[in-house]
Order: sequence, then C-alpha cells, then structure tokens
Amino acid sequence: MVDQINRRMSCDLRSYHANALGITGPQMMILMALTELEEDGVPVNAVAKLMRVESGFITKQSRELEVSSSCAGNPT
Repeated sequence: MVDQINRRMSCDLRSYHANALGITGPQMMILMALTELEEDGVPVNAVAKLMRVESGFITKQSRELEVSSSCAGNPT
C-alpha cells in the first residue's frame, strides 16, 4: 500500500514538473535519465535500457525535446 502511494506521488510530481517545463511525462523521464547518466553524447540505447523501453520510443521523444529546445541532439 505504501509503495503504491509513493509511486503515485512520484508520478504526480514528475507530471507537475513536466507540465511546468512544457514537456510530457516521458520526456521528463528522458531528461532525468540523461542527468543520471551524466555524460555528453549519451547513446539512445543507453537511455532506453535505463528506462526499460524501446530505442525507437526514445528517438521519437528526444526529437520532440529537440524541437522544443529542451535538449540538443548529437548530429551523427
């Protein structure tokens, strides 16, 4: 029960901060993952592995973040 409450509160806080930044919850999670990895030029597959999602999802969401100027991509 306590774990469920903590998960819900964490999700609500993440959504609140994402909305304040003008991004989605998943995009906020990508930014959090990039911060946790603490490297320049983090590969898409490293972020996907950390978030336990497919690389294609990270690619799509990160492109939207680039358009909104919330992060910069690596032109490779």
